[in-house]
Amino acid sequence: CALPIWSDFMASSGSLTFSPGQTTKTIHVPVTTDLVTDGGETFTVTITSPTGTPIARNTATVTISDIPVASVSDTTAPEGDDAVVAVDLSVPSTRTVTLDYTTTAGTATAGSDYTTRSGSLTFTPGDTHRTIRIPILTDRASDDGQTFSVVVSNPVNTVIGRDTATVTITNTPVIPLAPNPPTVTQIPTGLQVTYQAPTDTGGSTITAYTDRKSTRLNSSH
Repeated sequence: CALPIWSDFMASSGSLTFSPGQTTKTIHVPVTTDLVTDGGETFTVTITSPTGTPIARNTATVTISDIPVASVSDTTAPEGDDAVVAVDLSVPSTRTVTLDYTTTAGTATAGSDYTTRSGSLTFTPGDTHRTIRIPILTDRASDDGQTFSVVVSNPVNTVIGRDTATVTITNTPVIPLAPNPPTVTQIPTGLQVTYQAPTDTGGSTITAYTDRKSTRLNSSH
């Protein structure tokens, strides 16, 4: 029958037989995997009814240690930067933990909004935190609020609690280029360079003043 979700181990019973000359036998008790913190919980294995030998110690205590739960976290990243997705284990492991990951398109498009990534993550014993970096691309379209996903799979020595992180892209402001060449004027302290932005962007004027020591920018609408 199926175990209830709160079970920690499977009850077992039976008998052991030592052949002449044998001194060691093992008892296997299946310990179940769940998403509940079980660290430090115990159960006992008891031997009884000996034949041909006395019993010096009849009870062994088994302590359950947690298997780590791996989860990913949502994040936000601007165009032209890297999205950094955190992958965390609930507890440190005494064994090496590995996970595979891949990106999945949503409203954002691979190749134009972000760079596709896939691979594997390795947690050495004791580690609980790793990151996945995905380059976010810059374009002249409005990507604000577009999303894609990073999905982890194929866990080794861990179980997955949350397998999908959502990455939300935010726009990087773009200063439009002027349709005409800038106006360059000689002034007593150096040069004055004026750029006139297109009228459909508000018609901003950006003026740069430069001399031998410094450059400053003024803008007006």
